[in-house]
Amino acid sequence: MVWHAPDALWEKRYSELCEFHRRFRHVRVPASPEYKTLDRWWRSQRERTGGLSDEQREKLRKLCPKGQGYRWFGPPMSASASRQEKPGPPPLAEAAEASLKYRFRQLLDLWKNSPPGQQSPDVRLWEQQALADPYQFKPEELAALCAASFPFYEPDAAWIGHYLELHTFIKTYGHSLVPLNANRGPLSAWISLQRINRKNGKLTPRREQALDRLNFVWEVSEVLWNERLKALARFIQTHGHMRVPDEGSDRQLATWLQSCRKRKNKRQAGRTEDSATESVGVRLGSPRRCLAKRTRGVEEIHR
Repeated sequence: MVWHAPDALWEKRYSELCEFHRRFRHVRVPASPEYKTLDRWWRSQRERTGGLSDEQREKLRKLCPKGQGYRWFGPPMSASASRQEKPGPPPLAEAAEASLKYRFRQLLDLWKNSPPGQQSPDVRLWEQQALADPYQFKPEELAALCAASFPFYEPDAAWIGHYLELHTFIKTYGHSLVPLNANRGPLSAWISLQRINRKNGKLTPRREQALDRLNFVWEVSEVLWNERLKALARFIQTHGHMRVPDEGSDRQLATWLQSCRKRKNKRQAGRTEDSATESVGVRLGSPRRCLAKRTRGVEEIHR
């Protein structure tokens, strides 16, 4: 007796196998509840090739030709292996982030399209929370609210305007050290005010958290000191001495080094500065020390 499945049923199972192959790029159907029927049919085709017509056999061989992992006989793939092949769901943090972004856009669109006084309870609650604490939003969300003419309270609106300007500057230049010039005057003054308010305890925690979200630099002197120290280490490594010329691109470094020597001579330099400069072989009071002492510890700075 020659076993042969009805053509309609065979074509249906073959279509399911083609869909499986399109999805996973193989035909190792797992013995899982989801693919139980397809697995049983596929094993029957592999074990009873004599009952297949030439046309059916050719279809299967075209679907999985020799050299692409197809075998007429072989163990079925486990359900766990099949799960590994499937693209898994996004991590929980990414899923939550995407959900919050979608919720924000949804509420903002509802707020823009609802006439005043006719918003739904959810939209009214969202508006009240945004007015009470606008610093809960990320810079991109604050920019979207400003573009939609959201009615922030006046003190918050002014602060958020400078905050978004600082965010644009950081995205452009990669840091928050805004120069003092005519083009950036108002922003520089605002940034200095935030540092002063934080030092005096007048900056609210929510505003401080918003600035921290931008990796805002609070101690400029410490950052500049470290940058000058690294530049001096590079100069010593390149030239083999610490006689920095007072001209050209090294002029700022020479001015900084001269001020360090003056503070050292007046005994106003702190221990931190002394130990930091000596770690690169710089003795502020003795510029003629041997080269070995001047270049000591340069590698440690670049680690």
